[in-house]
Amino acid sequence: MDISNVMIGTVVLSGTAFVLGLAISVVTQIFHVEVDPRIDQLHDILPHLNCGACGHPGCMPYAEAVINDKEETNKCKPGGADVAAKIVALLATSPEEV
Repeated sequence: MDISNVMIGTVVLSGTAFVLGLAISVVTQIFHVEVDPRIDQLHDILPHLNCGACGHPGCMPYAEAVINDKEETNKCKPGGADVAAKIVALLATSPEEV
């Protein structure tokens, strides 16, 4: 096997990897979606049982509904009044403070 063929293959594959990495970076910047950080904070408050007792298929959809759709804050049955109070306290802060 000739060493020049190995070098050519290495250069071609390295160049391809660089171009694809650059393309992924550009596409990531173009399609970036801002997410309200309170959704993750509210999800951390919830018990992560994904039981559906709140009427949503899991804790993350419930957290999104509370933040985006103004869903009631006391629907988490396993969390009870303690979780509801923490959710209300979180919602009392403005998004700029979070």
